[in-house]
Amino acid sequence: MGDFERALAIDPASVPAWYNLGVVHEDLEDLEKAVDAYGQAISIEPENIDARINRALVYSTLGKYAAAIPDMALVVRVDPTYAKAYLVRASALASLGLETRSQADIDRAKAETTLAESASSP
Repeated sequence: MGDFERALAIDPASVPAWYNLGVVHEDLEDLEKAVDAYGQAISIEPENIDARINRALVYSTLGKYAAAIPDMALVVRVDPTYAKAYLVRASALASLGLETRSQADIDRAKAETTLAESASSP
């Protein structure tokens, strides 16, 4: 953690430092600080898929499902083939009782996975 904090003292706009600080806080189960660190990375680089997914997962762990959904919506806009993003959003939607929307995301994740597997087959 100290290395990332020192890096941020040198360059407060370092997305990798903010992101990795979020990972450290998450590993230490300091989830609110993880959300804040991922948020800093996102404020500098709004389309940072890794920070958005990690923040959404932390939001879900905290039971803040509605907060996770916009992060995943941006991820699927940036990369509509990223199956994991649909699954993370599906989980949040299901937790909010939005089963129809959740199932649509599950179906899309399955379709993207099938396409990816087909593309990688010889």
